[in-house]
Amino acid sequence: MAMTVEQVREAIGELNEFERELLYIDILQDFESVDPEIEKAWIEEVKRRAADIESGKAEFIPGEQVMAEIRQMLNERRSDSISSSGQS
Repeated sequence: MAMTVEQVREAIGELNEFERELLYIDILQDFESVDPEIEKAWIEEVKRRAADIESGKAEFIPGEQVMAEIRQMLNERRSDSISSSGQS
């Protein structure tokens, strides 16, 4: 059975610093072999976003606000997950 993201996080927390570094390198190498079509699409997206910034079309949101919103969303998902599994 596959591990959940939470189980993976817990397992990573049990690794020493050297093991975490090796894992980090392995994960980065997995992402380096990106499909050329996907890479091309990302390049186009970056160009589009840069143009939006230069034209003033893009709306900037402070990083602290973004992180707070992400934390809130994650907490809500965790709460929903716990509620739906019958745990408290």
